[in-house]
Amino acid sequence: MIEIKQLCKSFSGKQVLKGVNLKVERGQSLVILGGSGTGKSVLLRHMVALLRPDSGEVWIDGTRIDQLSEKELQVIRHRFGYAFQDAALFDSMNVFENVAFPLRRHRRGMSKKQITDRVHECLSTVGMPGVADLMPNELSGGMRRRVGFARAIALKPEILFFDEPTSGLDPVMTSILNEVIVNLRENLHATTITITHDLSSAGKIATHLALLVSGVIIEYGEKDPFFQSRNAMVRQFLDGRPEGPITQTLIK
Repeated sequence: MIEIKQLCKSFSGKQVLKGVNLKVERGQSLVILGGSGTGKSVLLRHMVALLRPDSGEVWIDGTRIDQLSEKELQVIRHRFGYAFQDAALFDSMNVFENVAFPLRRHRRGMSKKQITDRVHECLSTVGMPGVADLMPNELSGGMRRRVGFARAIALKPEILFFDEPTSGLDPVMTSILNEVIVNLRENLHATTITITHDLSSAGKIATHLALLVSGVIIEYGEKDPFFQSRNAMVRQFLDGRPEGPITQTLIK
């Protein structure tokens, strides 16, 4: 279980997260919705301890990770898989070496054959067999994202984090990636946390949703009740209306 308690974070005097509270149970697929600049990525990076809060707490299965040393965090992070928005592949490495990177770094006891088998297994899982020898610059945007997914699952994580996984992709590739995310959660029995502003993707991959507006969680709940919410901010976001309470918070 992941629990966020009264999380606050500021950059250069600007408060980005303003007392966020959130609880994610094991096996859920949580999608955090919100517009650009609302703090979604900042919240996600706190969950994997890439950022430290100004105040508040981050708990993973009973361990408060925001107070751990970097050495202690290395052990915790092995349980995470993180898929970056732009895939963040190493341009100087081919696909095989990109996916093998976390295995070579964190599973030093694995044999060459075990690493090879695991890399090909991960690539097949995300629907990318046969691309191991290609370089990142030979891949389309959607293919790069899927290689990023393969690297994220290499260590068999319990929790998967997806940062805007379908941003900038065409509808066909978006549908493919949505299906991959759903399959990863089901096949790995993992908890998934995804940030996006894409309502179509959210509806396909989420079991639970949260709306983040100006650094505050406005609403959180199961998918069907969330989409039926009468909260004014939720309705404005879901309906895509230019005027409403969200707009008012942005111009204050």
